[in-house]
Amino acid sequence: LFRSQQCTALMQVAADSTPARMLLADILLTRSEFDAAVYHFEQMLSKQPTHYAAIAKLLQLLRRAGRLSEASKVLKEAERSSPRATLDPGFRFCQGMHARYQNNPRGALRHLNTARRDGEWGEPALTAMIEIYLNPENETNWDDLELDKRQELPEPLRAAEKLLHELPRSPRQQVLEAYTLMARKTKEQLEKAIASLLELLNVERDYLPALVCLSQAYLMLKQSPKARNHLKRVAKMQFRSEEH
Repeated sequence: LFRSQQCTALMQVAADSTPARMLLADILLTRSEFDAAVYHFEQMLSKQPTHYAAIAKLLQLLRRAGRLSEASKVLKEAERSSPRATLDPGFRFCQGMHARYQNNPRGALRHLNTARRDGEWGEPALTAMIEIYLNPENETNWDDLELDKRQELPEPLRAAEKLLHELPRSPRQQVLEAYTLMARKTKEQLEKAIASLLELLNVERDYLPALVCLSQAYLMLKQSPKARNHLKRVAKMQFRSEEH
């Protein structure tokens, strides 16, 4: 509460302060006050329509608030305000994420691919591309999963593994690496992924993506009690937009 009051006071002094609005919006986001956070991002973008970092967060917010239909006008306004918008990697990243949120993996990959070698947007673009290749249909049902079934390595998984080598080593990269192991759907690779995740969590104890990934690995091995224990930890954790 103190941080929110402090930032609101700052906004009264510097209403045009983009960093202050970003901070306030982030605080509101951690409190799940999505509509209020959306308002502050919209205020920022009314003055800076091509602030792509703000657009990227706003798209995520609109999705969580069930207002994704409003995203198109934000992108159109950015495009209208700058003749070079469609060439900017930040804009293409935002287009890619919009397509992804609309369950259009082909369109998302096309846009994200144009941003993947950029110094600022390359890493998040690569991360999103790998996630799409690993699960293009957003499947989360492992009830009928058959482990160790002999099959050719799917082309999307090959693409994900190739892109993974372009990402610098980081906790997020390690989690994606675990997902690529899990995607092979063998007991040996699942256990290897679990060992890697447990090692990561020894260092980053509350790293939410690793906890979620580990829970999924245990579910794939039909070890529901272990998965449940980790998901209980996840349920108690505070929302952080950068980890979603």
